[in-house]
Amino acid sequence: MSRIEFSYGAPEHGWSVVTIAHEGREARMVVSYVTDALRDLLYSLVRVTQGDDIRFS
Repeated sequence: MSRIEFSYGAPEHGWSVVTIAHEGREARMVVSYVTDALRDLLYSLVRVTQGDDIRFS
């Protein structure tokens, strides 16, 4: 099974830095912590590990 790494930086002024890494590739995003964006992202990560295809708009 592949390993997906996820990190969530400490919020500052309404924003946090999120990093997702997989097989040597990494994506960093600045996200608002005052919405459900983190919950949606974690839900999508779980679905990806279960084999679903996830797309963000």
